[in-house]
Amino acid sequence: MNVCLIGNSLTNLVLAKVLANKNIKTTIFYDSNKKGNFFSRTIGITKNNYDFFIDQVLDIKKISWPINSIKVFNELSLEDEILNFGIDNSKLFLLVKYNELLVMLNKNL
Repeated sequence: MNVCLIGNSLTNLVLAKVLANKNIKTTIFYDSNKKGNFFSRTIGITKNNYDFFIDQVLDIKKISWPINSIKVFNELSLEDEILNFGIDNSKLFLLVKYNELLVMLNKNL
């Protein structure tokens, strides 16, 4: 089976890697002249998606860091906590540097 993906997005790179792991020939077509300015951008990945990424795509432990709690405060008072996620101190999600993730995926493919 042959698969053609159009675009050099994060979604297409992840999909190409998963398909390649299943020995499906994949070709990615994209315009190499476009340059993204995402050097300081980070993305959040849920714990379940992070586990999938580690198991099925590639190991991103070195470029990610966990978020264990999120607190939302009243804008008038920093002591008036409105919401608190992650009271049990488990990993809510992980932050990943977008540009480093793209570089890792491109090198791995």
